[in-house]
Amino acid sequence: MPSSVRWRRDDEKDEVDLLGNSAILTPDLLSALEGTLPRALRGYNWKLAYSLQDHGANIGTFFARTQHESPTMLVVETGTGEVLGGFASTRWKPSNYEYYGTGECFLFSVASRCDDLTERFGGPSRVPVVRPLGGQAEIDLPTTRGSVVDVVKTEKSDIAVNKYPWSGANGYFMWCTEASIAMGGGGGAWGLYLDDDFSRGTTGRSDTYDNPPLCSTPDFDIVNLECWAFCPLGGKDDLKSRLRRFA
Repeated sequence: MPSSVRWRRDDEKDEVDLLGNSAILTPDLLSALEGTLPRALRGYNWKLAYSLQDHGANIGTFFARTQHESPTMLVVETGTGEVLGGFASTRWKPSNYEYYGTGECFLFSVASRCDDLTERFGGPSRVPVVRPLGGQAEIDLPTTRGSVVDVVKTEKSDIAVNKYPWSGANGYFMWCTEASIAMGGGGGAWGLYLDDDFSRGTTGRSDTYDNPPLCSTPDFDIVNLECWAFCPLGGKDDLKSRLRRFA
């Protein structure tokens, strides 16, 4: 039976910076995605590790720029303006056709309740600084096994982030070679699969995350791809030790 919890960000007073330009994230979307993160990461700055627009369409460059970063959030924008991606608990690295990662990994898709979807996702939006919601915002999180829906309400629109955490069915969290990266498997499809030049991707139901396809078509063109790492505000806290405290 679905349960409901309330998340209030009273303890997160500092503003959250995007350390790098984004062609995908808006303030509303960033706030919604931050609500899906493990609690230990909420309120951390987001640091751009890789951008398709800024660093080129090369998977080798992706690995080079993310080799020292974990965890990370992968954010993809499709040719139809849909946004999807995944949270990777472990750094991305060619894995000799073996799965790796941990149960903290998850997939997500974004649904916009704007009146005009084209206006919401139709073009690049650069967001240098994003202020957190503060102590007044409350978010209801209806939860079921394998699916969490996070809804952040704003003055202009509601952004719904569908989060698909580990189902417990298998350990196919992350997978990559020098020619592709993927998350989620079993059931005859990848949860999310991106090719080596980041021009095309596929999505389907995976046993790992018990997710539906993350966008309207199983095969999609990639317009933008970004990989974001996390760093503490002011640099005074150690991310790994903070994660251990919340484990």
